[in-house]
Amino acid sequence: MPKQAEDQANSLRCQSYYQEFFKRQTLPFSQALEATLHVFLNGSPASSTLTSRLKGLTQASFWQSPELWPDTPIVRFALSQVLRAELALDAGFFNTLIKQSPSLLRAAIRHAQLFRNTDSPLYAVIKRSLICKEWNDFFSHCDNLVAEERRLQQQLNAAEKKLKFLSPFAFTYYLSLVLWDLYLTSALNGERDARTQLCAFVLGNKFKQCLVRDLRLTESAIRETFVSHFKPLLNPFPELDKHRQQAHKTFDLMIELVSAAQDALNHQGEIERFSVAEVDLSDPQSNHGAQACTFSGPAWLRTGQKYQLLLHYWIQRGMFAFMNSGLDLFAIAKPEQQDAVWLAWTRTYRTLLQIEALYGVDANAILTENSELGLLELVRFIELSSVYLSDQFTLPLMSMRQHGYPTLKALSKLMLDGMLSGENKTPIVWATLAEKSARMQDWFKTEQSPDGNRDAAKAAIEFWSLDTRDFAPQASDNSREPARIHEKPLLLFGDYVVQIPFIGDNNNNFNALVNLLRRYNSRRHNLKKETQAAENHLATMFRIKGFAVIAGYQPTKTVDSDVGEVDLICAMDDIVILIEMKTSYVRGKLQEIWLHRHTSLRKGSWQLKRKQQALLDELQRNSQLRTELGLSVAPSTIHAWIVDTSIEFDGQAIDNFLVVSREVLEVVLRDELDYLQAISVLEDTEPTTFYPNGFNAARFIEVIEQQLIWADIEQRTAALNQWQQTEHSEFLNN
Repeated sequence: MPKQAEDQANSLRCQSYYQEFFKRQTLPFSQALEATLHVFLNGSPASSTLTSRLKGLTQASFWQSPELWPDTPIVRFALSQVLRAELALDAGFFNTLIKQSPSLLRAAIRHAQLFRNTDSPLYAVIKRSLICKEWNDFFSHCDNLVAEERRLQQQLNAAEKKLKFLSPFAFTYYLSLVLWDLYLTSALNGERDARTQLCAFVLGNKFKQCLVRDLRLTESAIRETFVSHFKPLLNPFPELDKHRQQAHKTFDLMIELVSAAQDALNHQGEIERFSVAEVDLSDPQSNHGAQACTFSGPAWLRTGQKYQLLLHYWIQRGMFAFMNSGLDLFAIAKPEQQDAVWLAWTRTYRTLLQIEALYGVDANAILTENSELGLLELVRFIELSSVYLSDQFTLPLMSMRQHGYPTLKALSKLMLDGMLSGENKTPIVWATLAEKSARMQDWFKTEQSPDGNRDAAKAAIEFWSLDTRDFAPQASDNSREPARIHEKPLLLFGDYVVQIPFIGDNNNNFNALVNLLRRYNSRRHNLKKETQAAENHLATMFRIKGFAVIAGYQPTKTVDSDVGEVDLICAMDDIVILIEMKTSYVRGKLQEIWLHRHTSLRKGSWQLKRKQQALLDELQRNSQLRTELGLSVAPSTIHAWIVDTSIEFDGQAIDNFLVVSREVLEVVLRDELDYLQAISVLEDTEPTTFYPNGFNAARFIEVIEQQLIWADIEQRTAALNQWQQTEHSEFLNN
């Protein structure tokens, strides 16, 4: 069969599939449509291509119903996927589409970011078909966003072109000088903003324009860069005058480039906010309040407060775990290093506890080809690196800035002091992989390797290193996006490892590890096993509290329905909780977070709806299941939650199903509300509890569903900020 005929046949098969599914629904039009769109978004029919599914969906007859399409999140998202594909739409579908609610169609255009493709025939037809003041204002706003984006991109391209002559290594050096100044200024204001996204954006653009051979560093290239660029800016010696003027000119050009890049990033953020907002931000009549948009200022601030308090929660658990570990700090660190080593070990234990509880990765897990290098050693290595960079770079530079030194002068003094002591303390530091492995082998001492393990050190360095050659156009694997600089904070230039100290100092190494395991290496063979371990860990916590728990229960399959396995069923006091777990990576961009809500969490709510009803039916007729769960009667209701490893949608309902952060369950089940506050407050107050009258299922559900854990979030955050600023400014920086 010719390909065109085959594609048409597949589209017709999908069309028939959706029409038949829609007809089987004994629901009002709007609910039947949403149910059908769920099936489409979940990838059914499974054996078809996305193009076939899109064509089949838009050609389905139910769109021609006289009823208006519901303006709901799932309809908006499904339509955005249709528009994003830029297919030639069925005429009947298109004519009906443009007659729908303007807010629905505008939302679909925004979500699809269709307006960014000004050459789109589909967008052009839509613009010609909708002519009125309301639509003209919307299109004008979109056009202005795109025009400004192009202007800023041209400005950025011009700034990059002026620095094209720099080698990647020299470019990284000048960039670090500018970002050091921004970082130290923010640190003195109590923020410690390493501009990691900005750094990654600028470096990524540079590396993508390089050949693979340009991204290999040699000793002669380092020497030339040091003489022509490092020393003229940072050393006062008169013999360097011939290079100094050019170095200062290059430095000024880098300031211009960083400014242009920040402007471009800021505008990208504005476009993202416009695209994902639940209301039309181009409409001055829209309600832009806290309840109108998931990513509104107040909502985003509250998410940040939750994140900050939960970070402190895990840090405190890590601190107590280290204190109870039996490790002798005096034996493993010199007196002048003990504070830094204590902090590194605290963070190490924090990461080990958190990643095992949330992601099922054991401290002894082997994540490299070196069987002697477990997760504990990998985490300890990167945390020791972070505190070393803070102790040897950031803190001395901050002290000099506080005493009136400009940033360049402070960097110059630090570099000269390093030369006198035989250490490399330039704004960026480098060594060959072999040299760095030899220098760090002492960090990998064991009973079997009392002098350290150089191979383990090498494997750890490689695990945390971002190979800059992965960015080059002719890289061997262009099918996968390179890791991000906050995921792999060491840069590999051929045989040389380069570090930007303020990136390593300020990095959230837990988030980096999660993303390496769950985003960058998302096809690892152990992933399913780890997810199962995370579910079992939560099941054990429920059992400790007295719940009867069944994991992986399969409701009875029928000819018409298979709802799949239920992750967890927990029962106590004749109350039943059904849990659908979602385990994924840490998202940093609004678009990624928004997609998570409309893909993973939306599918979770769809799964819960089916499983909840199937389980209710099963408990009515299956006495053995009721006995296993300790139920005296069949329940009339079941509490069904989506338990998500991310925090952004904690406490929100998606299609009437509550999203609960996995970390919230950790705190509430362990009854550790006290850890959500500064240590000084913990020392001075009486212990608090969620369960003053003892633990029971009803109170547990009340705490979760009414979000009582966050009842005084503003006060706790304010107290924590005050403690951090006045006593421990370094304690929570990652």
